[in-house]
Amino acid sequence: MRSRTKSVGRRLSIRRRIKTFPMNVQARKSISLLEVLIFAAIFSLFLITLVKILLGARFYQREAENRSIAVGVASTKMEEELAQSYSGLVPGTKSGKGIAVGGALYNDFVDWQVNVTQKYEGELPQRIPIPYKQIEVTSSYEDEDSRGRKLGRTLRLLNFIPYPYIHMSGIRYPSRTGETVQPSNTIVPFGGTEPFTWPDLPPLLRIENIKFETPQNILVFYNLSLEIDNFTGLADDDLISSAVFVTDEFGNAVHYNPQANTPIMTQPIINNVVAISGLQPNRTYTVDVRWKKDKDAGSIHLREGNLILFAVETLPPSP
Repeated sequence: MRSRTKSVGRRLSIRRRIKTFPMNVQARKSISLLEVLIFAAIFSLFLITLVKILLGARFYQREAENRSIAVGVASTKMEEELAQSYSGLVPGTKSGKGIAVGGALYNDFVDWQVNVTQKYEGELPQRIPIPYKQIEVTSSYEDEDSRGRKLGRTLRLLNFIPYPYIHMSGIRYPSRTGETVQPSNTIVPFGGTEPFTWPDLPPLLRIENIKFETPQNILVFYNLSLEIDNFTGLADDDLISSAVFVTDEFGNAVHYNPQANTPIMTQPIINNVVAISGLQPNRTYTVDVRWKKDKDAGSIHLREGNLILFAVETLPPSP
């Protein structure tokens, strides 16, 4: 009887377990679905963030690329202007699109503008202003933000070219680069009773249209190589004299250096340096070299000659 009761108890326990088993399965299924929903929500947020990052990266990449191209266009135009000399830069404005290379136009979505302005530094009553030319280059282009809205972008570069502190110019005879030279093949004879004076002598080598925007001191270098055509009447101590003349735009003599004397027979090459100070700004000067013999005998002519000017800016001290 006792064993029968135990058997019945086991059966009832098994039935209870069988009846409760579907409920446990449903509970487990409902927990798994909640986990899936939470995971789906988190994954959706991750995807949205990833898409935004990718779209933003594409936008920033395009923006950086366009900006780099605009900087390249502006830098190219700036280098073209800086490659010119101070006098070659003409104040004014010019504009265009892109960069032309070999007849082809690149990056034409970029508009550029170059503005050259004449300016002065140190404009005080006690000080002469120093001129310089300012170069401003702008490049503009149209861009889009991440929402597709149109945006105007502009880049600006600024530089300047100062007025040169040192100037050099020169001329030679015989000319190799097409300069206009006025050689004197026949030397004007000069004696004690000759009417010719230095201002009356023709120029041998000449540089014209010398003009500075600031006060200048100049050094005049010249060398003359002469050739004797006729020795008749020439002695070892006979001299040839040379001098430098500076005249302004009105023909007024500004400078005449003491003449340099050189023996004709023993020293047929003349080298000399002359310092001239006080050339005023915005005035036009002419510098020339003249020569003459001290004896009316023999004949010579200029074989080669060089005239070089070296100018250095001179300004009063700052107050």
